[in-house]
Amino acid sequence: MLQRLEQEGLLDDLQFARLWVMSRRATRRFGVGRLRQELLAKGVGREAAEEALQLVQGEDETELAERLARARLRVYRGLEAKVAARRLGAYLARRGFSSSTIASVLRRVELPDPSPSGKGPYGGTWGTSGRRTRPRIQ
Repeated sequence: MLQRLEQEGLLDDLQFARLWVMSRRATRRFGVGRLRQELLAKGVGREAAEEALQLVQGEDETELAERLARARLRVYRGLEAKVAARRLGAYLARRGFSSSTIASVLRRVELPDPSPSGKGPYGGTWGTSGRRTRPRIQ
């Protein structure tokens, strides 16, 4: 039965993976990490998943993450900058963006490193972390 479905092109992991990646990227704007995780959870083989992810590998992950971050900043208005940075970093991580992409985006939107030491998970110090007062999101 499965052989027949495969022969007729009705059971094709690669085709499914490609359609899934394009759909989820367009509608949900997930990062490559989240897309990979979802494909593997659906039982798509690693090779088919990686090949399907090649469709979006050329896109600028940092640009997509920055657009999401700038839209999300409105929710964090009035919070201390470090709190907003921590929450924004977690939001982007849940959406499947790498820590290096998150660090770059936090720098671009001028938020401080959210870790207590200032040398935390998003790549070191930047932005307003050296100020004596705690900046707030406007």
